[in-house]
Amino acid sequence: MKVGAMSEPSLRIVRRFVNPVYLEPEVRTELHAWHREGTGGPRTLPGFLRADFATALGEALRALPYWVRYASVYEGDVRTREVAEEGWERHPDKAARHYLIRPMLAAVESPDVAEEHREVLRQFLAFAVTGTHFLSWVADVVGAPLEPRTSFEFTRYGAGDHITPHHDLIPGRVLAANFYLDSRYTPAAGGRLRFRDAEGREHATVPEFNSFTMIPIRDGCRHWVEPYTGAEPGRYTANLQIHQEY
Repeated sequence: MKVGAMSEPSLRIVRRFVNPVYLEPEVRTELHAWHREGTGGPRTLPGFLRADFATALGEALRALPYWVRYASVYEGDVRTREVAEEGWERHPDKAARHYLIRPMLAAVESPDVAEEHREVLRQFLAFAVTGTHFLSWVADVVGAPLEPRTSFEFTRYGAGDHITPHHDLIPGRVLAANFYLDSRYTPAAGGRLRFRDAEGREHATVPEFNSFTMIPIRDGCRHWVEPYTGAEPGRYTANLQIHQEY
């Protein structure tokens, strides 16, 4: 796949949401070189979304009434299952604990959610999750066609919530990606993304507001989220799992 092959229609649509600096051909080429090299840790792009859109999206997530607790444990090397939160901290195979939005459909359809919040959520989902234009930008980074499907969730964290080290080596998965959307987040609240590369070097990413982090999925690598220590729920994040086309 030729790097820099995004179509003009895709560029026009992505430009509505993404900081134009990240659409420049030389930037896309440099990001592709980072991914192709296959060493080192995640890549974080600050100020990734247009500022007004990032702010509106973060405010919508904070206002939603549909956040529920979620805890999971591993069954085997990759597969997880949801469990009751009680006892999760002591479970030998704990995987993740945080909040999810349930039901997701209510976030964009329920009259209990302000129309301006529903609209910005609809725009984000059409742009980053259900559409193909943003995926064409990610395909430039990966340098290969991608499946038009993504695994996706919105998350936030309460005190002590975290994700344990894991590798995400699911067939076809090439990237995990996070949009960080908490404008009130400060580094004192913890919840850093950690990554250990194949050479054993560790990398730490602070989930700063309106940054976008791409996490490579490679043999011998692990990533996790340190415990969040904020006094109130935060670290609002949109998580994507990207798969290469078979």
